[in-house]
Amino acid sequence: MRRRTFLIALASTTALCSTSVFVLAQDSIQILFTLRPNGQLSYYTYIGLPNLNNFANAGSETLISGGWNEYQRVFSGGAGILFALRPNGQLSYYRYIGLPNLNNFANGGSETLISGGWNEYKDVFHRQAE
Repeated sequence: MRRRTFLIALASTTALCSTSVFVLAQDSIQILFTLRPNGQLSYYTYIGLPNLNNFANAGSETLISGGWNEYQRVFSGGAGILFALRPNGQLSYYRYIGLPNLNNFANGGSETLISGGWNEYKDVFHRQAE
């Protein structure tokens, strides 16, 4: 397993149209993860009420790290889990801990390998239990 070092860097506000967005809510703060085609994973912190357009850092994204384009797919598992699927069928996850440090991932940011063989499926996705 590769160790992924997470960096904090502020970037200018950009449109979300070319990114995938994952949402994590924690204590009325929502984290919107974005994944660019070049493999850059970032997040926006949505604070919400009283102003519905209330984002931290004046709406600027916060870069987590690059290199996420090595995955075929990255998707939310809910509760702070980001699943990452490689083209060879290896499925891993990263656990986002969040507050008080908004760039806080478990295991020092290292991925946790679940298993291989996931490329035999047409699609892999998460559905929140009711």
